[in-house]
Amino acid sequence: MIGALRRIVQLFSRKRKRKDDDFNLLEALADHAPDIFRDELLAKHLGRTTACLLWQTSRKLKEAVEACESFSVVCSNCNPDDSKLTFSFKYYCNCPMNCPMQHYVNPELFRTLELAKWAKENGAKFDARFALRAVVCGTTEVLNWVISENCEMDEGCSEAAIDVNRKDMFLILRDAGCPVTENICLNAAYEGWFDLLKWLHEDEGYDLHPLTLERIYDEEILDYYYEHATDGGIRAVDDDIAIYLFMRNAAERGNLVFAKWFIEKKLSEGITFTGWNGLIMAYALWEENPHRDKSQVCSIFDEGFADWARAQGCPEPTDDDWKTLRLREEEPLYDDSESASESDTSSEAGPESDE
Repeated sequence: MIGALRRIVQLFSRKRKRKDDDFNLLEALADHAPDIFRDELLAKHLGRTTACLLWQTSRKLKEAVEACESFSVVCSNCNPDDSKLTFSFKYYCNCPMNCPMQHYVNPELFRTLELAKWAKENGAKFDARFALRAVVCGTTEVLNWVISENCEMDEGCSEAAIDVNRKDMFLILRDAGCPVTENICLNAAYEGWFDLLKWLHEDEGYDLHPLTLERIYDEEILDYYYEHATDGGIRAVDDDIAIYLFMRNAAERGNLVFAKWFIEKKLSEGITFTGWNGLIMAYALWEENPHRDKSQVCSIFDEGFADWARAQGCPEPTDDDWKTLRLREEEPLYDDSESASESDTSSEAGPESDE
């Protein structure tokens, strides 16, 4: 395959010596290569940006495929897998939920202004999701053009700018009238952008709304929320029962950064956690835990959590602890049966009490 490609390039390179100013090697390659060879070329041997240019310059490819089919369609409740997006046919996700379909333009088409314009002209759905892609995958030039074309924008665009640490794009969007959620500080906190979080709160006046601290993996951000949260927040946690819930959730997420930080913070205040139990360890050892899924970009499960918990005095899980874990993870969203309120002998109730 590579040898055939080299021979074709050499062939058309010789033609170029005729000083034909209109000659385009990519277009010639696409227009003269057999269909099977061209498909193989696009799929395996060209980078996605090069493939975009090949698509853009090839008359034959434009004629062969309907314009709308060069843009992928994926389920709105599922994350699009960019690696599966193609330039020649629609991609449908396999979600069993029968949820509505949404258009996602291939991110490579936002690398330059010319490609973004080409996408719009050739049938890309010009809506808030187009603007969102421009924020996440494009440049400020592309974003300014999208705004100048009066493309629809929503809170997701401003949130995306914070998610990808693009203060410049956030300001462009806000100045253009894009709505900003009142919880925008949460986006900076969850993504680990401390400087951006501090700027949003102190310079721009956005409030620090309550958030799930067990999802935070940055000690600077944890300290900032601990000191600046207006409702007292986690500072008010001072007993085993309350601390236990944080430890169990941290174990489920494998967030050793938060767990160590929290225990040390409470120790510095003279508070010692003595409520370690088998359910905490069960979550730390649970192999089917979705937070352990390394295929997910956001997976930061620390495999050392269990050993650290043991060193703190956490016992190994009992059979009842494992049973409780599975019941908790498999229970329906709505359970009006009496069995839901039955007690068991596991550690689910948290640290032992006098009741």
